[in-house]
Amino acid sequence: MNAEEKQKILKEALVKLGEHFDYIQVFVGVREQGETYCASTGNGEWYARYGACREWIIQEEEQMRCGIRKDRGT
Repeated sequence: MNAEEKQKILKEALVKLGEHFDYIQVFVGVREQGETYCASTGNGEWYARYGACREWIIQEEEQMRCGIRKDRGT
């Protein structure tokens, strides 16, 4: 499957998800034969998508920091 076919699948998924959700942001990646394919696509209000992604990043980083503190015993 080439990059164009993968992009088509993403767009189809975005349409289906868009029928049920106000905003969507999708990040995907795959490694094939030593190459990495990454893509991002979204639909809906940009600020809502940005805010949701930012919130996710903040939560993930905080969980990492908490895990490091536990490892150090602090």
